[in-house]
Amino acid sequence: MNNNILRDATLIDSQKDVDNIEDILSYQNTKQKSFILSDYINYCRNKQKDVGEIIICAEHMCVKKFKKKTKQQAFCCTKHRKIFWSKLNML
Repeated sequence: MNNNILRDATLIDSQKDVDNIEDILSYQNTKQKSFILSDYINYCRNKQKDVGEIIICAEHMCVKKFKKKTKQQAFCCTKHRKIFWSKLNML
């Protein structure tokens, strides 16, 4: 993060504030990557299951259990599939 830009915008007064913001952003980024990794693990697990088995949606915010209807199914709905792939593409 460029400290000069932040100071020029008069949003931050001291180096300590800059460090705190960088720590917060780093933590949020790490936490987001952790969620994406766990989603990907769930996605892979769902892909390995057979048709007719009960699976849990691979989107981490969804805990819906459902019966797998097709070989490629890993999510309960299209909305969750799109959210998953958009987050994965951000990496």
